[in-house]
Amino acid sequence: MHPHEWGVLNDSFSMANKGVFTRIVAADCYWMRSQHENLARTMQWFLAPGGKVWVVAGFHTGRAIVAGFFETVLENGFVIESIYERDLVARLEDGGEIRREWTPVREGEGTENQKRWCVIAVLKRRGE
Repeated sequence: MHPHEWGVLNDSFSMANKGVFTRIVAADCYWMRSQHENLARTMQWFLAPGGKVWVVAGFHTGRAIVAGFFETVLENGFVIESIYERDLVARLEDGGEIRREWTPVREGEGTENQKRWCVIAVLKRRGE
């Protein structure tokens, strides 16, 4: 693992690793809306052709912040290949995951519900 500051793309690590990662996992790093564009640009920089970004985010800082991240990546050359919400507490009788459709706004969602669900998405570059 190597530390990296989002948006800084002219350091030696960034220059040596442009476009080499086929998989990027980005989990719970969306709470600073001011960094969404830097994060999206960094993902674009390091992602190899045909690569994918796995996004996992809880709603503990609010659903709107996470929705804002998805808006930013769409504006920065990504498409969402798949996206859904997963229940982190309950499971199906057979032990499987409980999923529901992602929505950027969920009316009546209280704090306890925000802690129960997360969003899982796979991003890829537009046109790939």
